[in-house]
Amino acid sequence: MGMKKKESGFTLIEMIVTVAIIASLAAILVPIVSSELADTAESRAIGDAQRIGTAVTQYIKDTRIFPTGPGGDNTVEFLISLGNAPGANPMADDAGAQDQLLNFLTDGLANGGALWNGPYLQEASADPWGNQFVVNVNGYYDATEYVWVISAGPDGDIDTDPTDTTLQGDDIGILLD
Repeated sequence: MGMKKKESGFTLIEMIVTVAIIASLAAILVPIVSSELADTAESRAIGDAQRIGTAVTQYIKDTRIFPTGPGGDNTVEFLISLGNAPGANPMADDAGAQDQLLNFLTDGLANGGALWNGPYLQEASADPWGNQFVVNVNGYYDATEYVWVISAGPDGDIDTDPTDTTLQGDDIGILLD
């Protein structure tokens, strides 16, 4: 009588149990990982908004003019970083002029004059969702508006109005004094 040779490998039941365990672990881990990634994107957006706000504040301190157009001439309503334009932008309430944030913070002699002491910012890249940061500089010369450094957040639309004192919707940003 010959001995039966035991075949190696998984049985169908063992494979089903293994797949069920992996699926259960994935169901537990995917929401946790997704939440961590969302928190990371939000943290990055807050940090970028703070850096932009600090750079704008230093520009004003050094040049003694607001970044509202060449020489502070109040022709610019809002400044933008690189990235896609937000789907909705109430900062552009009357289709006023916009300018690149970097024109003031990296190459500001033309706009800030002899007191310009930059560059104040090396780059002004898009927010974590690929959209522009918007700085409502109109608030420097329109007493009814506030100066926001704002990201449209994950939905790509700015929900915060320039007259709001708190962020709206999923917007991420800071209010400058």
